[in-house]
Amino acid sequence: MKNILLILFTVGSIISNAQDSLSIFFEFDSDKINKFSEEKLNSIKGKSISAIFGFTDSRGSNLYNKNLAQKRINATINYLGINQNTISQIFAKGEDNLISTIHAENRKVVIYFAGSSLTSSAFQSEKSVRDEIVKAKVGDKIKLKALNFQPGLDILLPEAVPTLEELLEVMKTNRNLVIQIQGHICCATADFSDLSTARAFRVYEYLINNGIQSERISYFGFGVSQPLYKIPEKSTVEEIANRRVEIKIISN
Repeated sequence: MKNILLILFTVGSIISNAQDSLSIFFEFDSDKINKFSEEKLNSIKGKSISAIFGFTDSRGSNLYNKNLAQKRINATINYLGINQNTISQIFAKGEDNLISTIHAENRKVVIYFAGSSLTSSAFQSEKSVRDEIVKAKVGDKIKLKALNFQPGLDILLPEAVPTLEELLEVMKTNRNLVIQIQGHICCATADFSDLSTARAFRVYEYLINNGIQSERISYFGFGVSQPLYKIPEKSTVEEIANRRVEIKIISN
């Protein structure tokens, strides 16, 4: 297994180096370079860098996140052992221009190499719920990104509202669309309180309360029976991936 992981990492490093940029990721509220980022940074030492952008998730105040993003940039520069005056663009973006609706994917520093083109496409958001549903086939599953709950509860966080509103609009526009809402949890050996079902029901309840007919929606909790990553998870990225709500296309 170690040899396979080494091969995969080596291939990933080669691909990264062939591209215009490299991204390294950080744990929540941390500016510490982890071992995986160390390996990536070691692979680019000596390369000419034109720009570095620092990002955070949306938790915390905007000022705090800007400062944290700058700390992540500083940690990256210090690890590489380069003079920041040789870098033409250094920006602590913080929670501005979030790349993803998944928190862990925003906790990063993006390094651009000399000769790369810094265009707006570098900061494009991921596909919307609408885009994914339009292209989906019967039987496909779509993760409702940014659909976050309070830890251990079925109470939706405010950041989940835009995703719910978008799903509602898609349901209203496409009257042939029938879905099943599927809940999953992470970080446990079993769903003792049936939290996955409760969370799926909250999405069901929102749609019903906003005029979608009950015959077009069902819900089901899978607990920890369908993890994307083996439990126990090895990182917050894996935890977030396992702790999800998906919709399955029944008919469209």
